[in-house]
Amino acid sequence: MRFKKIAAVVATVGSLTFLAGCGDDTAAEAPQTTAATVPDGFPKDVPVVGTMFTPYDSQVDDAVGMEVVGATATSFDDAVTKLRAAKYEEVLSPGPAKEQRDATFANAKYTVAVSGVETEGRFRLTYSVIVAG
Repeated sequence: MRFKKIAAVVATVGSLTFLAGCGDDTAAEAPQTTAATVPDGFPKDVPVVGTMFTPYDSQVDDAVGMEVVGATATSFDDAVTKLRAAKYEEVLSPGPAKEQRDATFANAKYTVAVSGVETEGRFRLTYSVIVAG
């Protein structure tokens, strides 16, 4: 069951990452709540990068999502480094593409999908976490 969820995370994150670069920047965006702590429901013991966060509506069933506010060119690599250092198992390794990168990690408690997108010099980093059950 856990690996079905991991596969769903991997597939969904890849699809969402692709679609994230296809947005219409001319449309007005809804205001987002940002905070110096991770959003409610996001596990506080998952290692993350950044200092400001906003909730992210993950499309993966049972996943809690979060976006890093102010992501930079190194945010994705920094996120991967932190998860590796915390001894998370690498389920899906990051690919070489600079514009769209996805990685999935797991341990006994969580499956963590990290997605980094670069569009026209702007960077986006999102996390989707499923609590193991």
